[in-house]
Amino acid sequence: PTMRTRWTPRADGTAQVCRMLAQAQRPEGDQSQALMQLQQCSAQPEFPRYLAYVFAAADDQPNDVRQSAGLLLKNHLKGSVQEVDAETMDYVKCMLLPCLHVKERTIRQTAATATTAIVARRGVADWPELLSHLCEMLDAEDKDTVAGALDTVYKLCEDAPMELEKPLQGLGDWPLNLIVPRLMAKFGSQEAEFRRDALACVNLVVGYMPSALQLNLDLYLQGLFALAKDADNQVRKHVCNGLVQLMEVQPEKLMPFMKDVIEYMLGSTQESDASIALESCEFWSAFCEADLPPEEITAQLGGFIPRLIPVLLKNMAYSDDDEEVIAAEMDEEEEDKESDIRPFIAQSSEKSASDAKPSGGEGDGEEEEDEDEGYRSWNLRKSSAAGLDVLSNVFGDDLLPIMMPIVEQMMQQNDWRYTESAILALGAVAEGCAMGLFPHLNEIVRFILPQVNHPHPLVRSISCWCLSRYIRWMLEVAQRPDGEATGAKNQLGTVFNAVLSRMAEKNKIVQKAACSAICTMAEECAVLLGEWSIPILQHTSTALGMYGKNNLRIVYELLAIVADSMGSRMREGQYAELILPPLLRKWQSMPFTDREILPILQCMTSIALALGPSFEAAAPAVYSQSCMLLQMQLECGQDTASGYEADGDYLSCALDLLSSFADGMGPSAEPLFASNADFIREVLLVCCCNPSQTVRQSAFALVGDLAKCCYQHIAPRADHLVTTAIQNLQPQNIQQHTMSACNNACWSLGEIAVRASPGQVQAFAPSAAQVLLPIIRADVDVKRSVAENASIALGRIAKVAPEVLAPSLQDFISPWCLCMRSLRDGDEKESAFLGLCALVRLNASAALPSFRDLCHAVASWKTVPCEGLHNEFHQLLHAFKSHLTSQGLWEAAWQTVDPAAQEKLRLAYSL
Repeated sequence: PTMRTRWTPRADGTAQVCRMLAQAQRPEGDQSQALMQLQQCSAQPEFPRYLAYVFAAADDQPNDVRQSAGLLLKNHLKGSVQEVDAETMDYVKCMLLPCLHVKERTIRQTAATATTAIVARRGVADWPELLSHLCEMLDAEDKDTVAGALDTVYKLCEDAPMELEKPLQGLGDWPLNLIVPRLMAKFGSQEAEFRRDALACVNLVVGYMPSALQLNLDLYLQGLFALAKDADNQVRKHVCNGLVQLMEVQPEKLMPFMKDVIEYMLGSTQESDASIALESCEFWSAFCEADLPPEEITAQLGGFIPRLIPVLLKNMAYSDDDEEVIAAEMDEEEEDKESDIRPFIAQSSEKSASDAKPSGGEGDGEEEEDEDEGYRSWNLRKSSAAGLDVLSNVFGDDLLPIMMPIVEQMMQQNDWRYTESAILALGAVAEGCAMGLFPHLNEIVRFILPQVNHPHPLVRSISCWCLSRYIRWMLEVAQRPDGEATGAKNQLGTVFNAVLSRMAEKNKIVQKAACSAICTMAEECAVLLGEWSIPILQHTSTALGMYGKNNLRIVYELLAIVADSMGSRMREGQYAELILPPLLRKWQSMPFTDREILPILQCMTSIALALGPSFEAAAPAVYSQSCMLLQMQLECGQDTASGYEADGDYLSCALDLLSSFADGMGPSAEPLFASNADFIREVLLVCCCNPSQTVRQSAFALVGDLAKCCYQHIAPRADHLVTTAIQNLQPQNIQQHTMSACNNACWSLGEIAVRASPGQVQAFAPSAAQVLLPIIRADVDVKRSVAENASIALGRIAKVAPEVLAPSLQDFISPWCLCMRSLRDGDEKESAFLGLCALVRLNASAALPSFRDLCHAVASWKTVPCEGLHNEFHQLLHAFKSHLTSQGLWEAAWQTVDPAAQEKLRLAYSL
């Protein structure tokens, strides 16, 4: 030990830590008090040393106390806000290293997790002796030492893989270059445990193919083939995993051996060991999605399809003792467990002139987020169904002659398991085999529809899901001229009502499947929501009072889909009375600290935007609740003594809801914001500077919406808000993960520019142009919507302060025109083009070299409703024609313009 690692704990301190750790282990004791005491101790600088000592050297303590000390040490090293001082860290490292190869497995594994926590936080360069120590351990003869090394390497590869790709001074090589060959040497070990763990370690890094593995790829492949017939099931499972990963990252490496690999994986997919069958079943999806020419995939795999499809169909049937079967049958009696509830992630919208607002048009056409009809976790049944789905997208209708006879046999069985797997198979191939199945759509629906009322809940749930997979085709047939006469329209309504009725089930699995299926139907059949929306809202009203937390998320999603698809149509009739009371009761029944408020807020945002003025009666209460939530979060965030940070999801969702008031209700929302305008301005200033890009995205959206709705309430701090937006748009702040916040910052700049005083706009125009011009010229890599919003903002600034921007017109007119020509016609595009015309009037010579792009931009308008803008275009184009004609250049310049644009400009402006 060095001077820095020579530290002796006080006996009373060690005894106190051991006593607290032991007390925290005993259910009959006061665990909460012990945990609180340990939390208080964590603020002491020497606390990590005591934990390391108890873990590594307190041999008189039970293993569970020592292990608890190690785990607490790991958590402290991983999550502590304060960095551990160098001397303490040296002591901890010194104590951990010997523990990596002790006899007690639990101590070894805990030491490995603590070691990995240090590397993940501080980097491998901070602990160079660790790598040389691990290499020595891997070369050792002692079994405990080798097992400890493999445990540690596995955790490093799992939690800190990139650290192993960094060169280390003193080692003369990259860490993985030293470790990977030693791992591969263990493939030939006499110990099955070492073969298994070494292969598992290498498989962890295959996904990103480090140089160490690339150099040893042939050796790795030889190792996989040598272990393919290993007597140990777990080794063979890892062989299958390795082949799947290679198929995903370097399929060409397997091509010379592909027939044998496919044969091996086909056999493994039929293994009685479920873990082997599951790993190998992933191969079929990986193969079909591999980076290979499509003809190569079909050529290699096509001959095996007649044998593969029956295997997948067999694997798709539930077994007698399947956990999901037991869970489904007991589901009505179980409350939702906190561990089963999905984490909520706030999703804020981007503002863009090119994206139409929800107004009752078609759905977005995206696949449903969760098509999984199952209940708990990924398993062989689901993997087989996913494989069949992907295979159908590659082989299409060629699968049907092989699959359908088997499916028909399954349909005729009396066992519900065969019925369920037959329906699952039909749903899996609904997209890939659509052309071949379409003529039989009526027969398929007639088979599945009665199963919605099947006695077994898993058959009912899969039937709801499968019908939703075919809903697009049902709609297509129903909308044909003869749709009513053939009964297709009536059948579509029958299917919708049958699935909708399942939402009233007590079984949570069926609730989830039915509600998810109605979400899909609402998106695919948006044109029918006029007649479907009232029944949907009636059922969601009932569901809000009976569903558990998990399924309520889907109810909120369904309400949002209906609101987004119906748009302003919801402002008529009884929609507000149907949808708001049960939703408000649900919200008001929850404390502000319950994160289940968040999906309600997100759902309410869509509803408020769709209802618009019809939301007015509920608006004061909802607005007040939202502001209270914002205030609570911001106050907690400012309380540094509590160590609590404001929750970005709460802030983002509440800001989005306020935005929906301003955007949906328009001027009638002004009294709400007038009631606490000082608070709203303060919220905006704080949130526009929040570290979370999602919060900034929502905050800038609210800035823009308030500028449109009631600018007077943000005017006193408009200069500060503009400065913050400009800061967000500095080149160094435009990153892939901040793109949405930057997008909304651009948009808010444009909204402020057309409402601020000319003096204000003239003052910020130069600094705004400094950040907007690089975006428009593509000097920085941005999404199209950001470039479009930057172009609009610059044009709107030019409308108010053209004399500031006119001298630099030549720097941006061409890319500006290219961006603007892709926008849909509207007020934002109109005001931006008025700004451009003002610039051209002041500096026509700068626009002349971009005559072609300017003509295309003007021709991008379908119609120009603003008489003033039409006159501006007329004068501008004729001025250019006159000037170019006088120079004898008109015909040459005019010929550079596309013929379609020429014709449009001739008709509209008499050119």
